Amino acid sequence: MSNGASLTIYRRSDAYYLVVSAQTTTGLWQHVPEPPTVLSRKSLAPDLGSLALDCLSEHRPITPHPSRDESVQVRQLSIDPILKSANVRSWRTFITSAVQVDVSRANQSFTITPMMAISKPQGASVPDPSAESELLSPSALDLGRALLQAFASKDASD
Repeated sequence: MSNGASLTIYRRSDAYYLVVSAQTTTGLWQHVPEPPTVLSRKSLAPDLGSLALDCLSEHRPITPHPSRDESVQVRQLSIDPILKSANVRSWRTFITSAVQVDVSRANQSFTITPMMAISKPQGASVPDPSAESELLSPSALDLGRALLQAFASKDASD
């Protein structure tokens, strides 16, 4: 298993939602069932980068991989705090207007991956490797700029 960290940032019209993930015993990353860090869309690059660095610096223990019977409940527990923070009732409502960027950290190396929405299943996405970037020990400003650039790359492709 990795000693890294994973973060998904959802950008919606009102805010950025920074959602931390934990790795399961099988290596899968899944959102943790806690409220996301929410940052206004008007925030500047250093603010976004600083919060992302904070989220990625928190140690997350490896969690048991959910059984097939538990997976729906575990998923719902992980998205309920996101929906509550965004003041929406369903994942479909939240994700339809969101742009997603994933950030992973392995030691001091950070990978920023814009995600492309796919039509099926609803709300699913796949990495866009052509827009991926890597940073080594970034400052808050550098990480924030790279994140804003990743979001801008998705805006340009839509």
